[in-house]
Amino acid sequence: MKVFLYKIFFQVKNLFNIVKGFTIGTIIQQLIIFLTIPIFTRLLSPDELGIFMLFTSFTLVVSFLSWFGSNQSIIKQYSEIKKTDSKNYLSSIYSFSSLIIIGLFSLVTFFYLIIGFDSNLIPSLSFYPFIVLCFLHIFCETPFNIILSKYRSQNDHINYNYWIIISTSLSVIFSIFMIYFFEIGVVGRILGSIFSYLCFYIFIFFKKYLTINFNFKLFKLAFNFGIFLSIQWVFLEFYNYYSYSIIESNISTDFLGILSVHRSIGFQIPIFIVSATELAFVPLYFKAFNSGKLKGFFNLYWIYILLLSFFIIIFITLYNPLFYFITDPQYHSFMWIGPVFVLSAFIRAFMFIPLYYQYVNEKTSYVMLVFILSTFIMLLYLFYNLDNISIQDVVFIVVMPNILNTFFLSLIYFFK
Repeated sequence: MKVFLYKIFFQVKNLFNIVKGFTIGTIIQQLIIFLTIPIFTRLLSPDELGIFMLFTSFTLVVSFLSWFGSNQSIIKQYSEIKKTDSKNYLSSIYSFSSLIIIGLFSLVTFFYLIIGFDSNLIPSLSFYPFIVLCFLHIFCETPFNIILSKYRSQNDHINYNYWIIISTSLSVIFSIFMIYFFEIGVVGRILGSIFSYLCFYIFIFFKKYLTINFNFKLFKLAFNFGIFLSIQWVFLEFYNYYSYSIIESNISTDFLGILSVHRSIGFQIPIFIVSATELAFVPLYFKAFNSGKLKGFFNLYWIYILLLSFFIIIFITLYNPLFYFITDPQYHSFMWIGPVFVLSAFIRAFMFIPLYYQYVNEKTSYVMLVFILSTFIMLLYLFYNLDNISIQDVVFIVVMPNILNTFFLSLIYFFK
């Protein structure tokens, strides 16, 4: 019994030692976001936060289109690239991504010129200021994410944490300043984030971490690995944006704003544990797979799931008093939504092994097909209930994508 308990203790200690490097920055980042929830729920109305949720979701759709899965490409390929080509590799990704962003913005602007800028080409978001700010946001964020991915590939958690903490702090400071002093509401929240990335944009090119470089061979290397990942996330984020648009049109933007606050607390807090663990697990899993020593990794993984289960139970128990304490009274409704987001984050943790098994075998097309299939099923549900979406349907809309993705990926993994 003592030997068994000692092994468990050793595994838990080993897990914390592995995860803590990337977790420190993520914990501080989420702590900053958590502490600013009382501020933003008092500075912004539910309607404004609903618009911000739509903006963020649409921005993710465009960013995944623009980046062609380059983040995962860098994590996997950067350490394998010759040192003489490493800077050109990153710079080529940046240069081609920037071209894609400019091209997409030109295409969207062209369509608006034809049908009129007052039209509703993109549901729930006007061309100015939101679509313009969306592309500006992605353009400024691109070099930041490339450098972060490089740090992940190098397992350089010190620089990774430093950049994450500074960017989050700057975003919050700029946002509060713009909202409070210029009284521009949700636009100030968006500009705060853009100004944060702009600071890093200037720093990156001043230090010459990236340059303009159109090396097609290096770009193709990243593109071939990342494109399937990009397509799958585009489909998933399109579903998220489309579902939020339907909720906004069938229920209200106010409800969407309340939903966004529940998501910030109920989903973001547990998902940061899941995401931080994945950040640490990815290079570890690749290494264990290549060396054929997966047993030790699986032991760590199931210890992590066990500890996460205890956290989820405690968090759901404390959710309501925590939510009442930190948010403005105008958001104190639909309290059942929070635990739904918590469970959705927990389900996401079970996706890691079947997902990254496909990545390490470079079968990213399988992952793409799974995400497309899951999204297609959910889109059929939305189309079928287009004019009848109720508040109760939100549970199904929020939880089912993670359940379907985890289920289909697990089927492929167990019947490999």
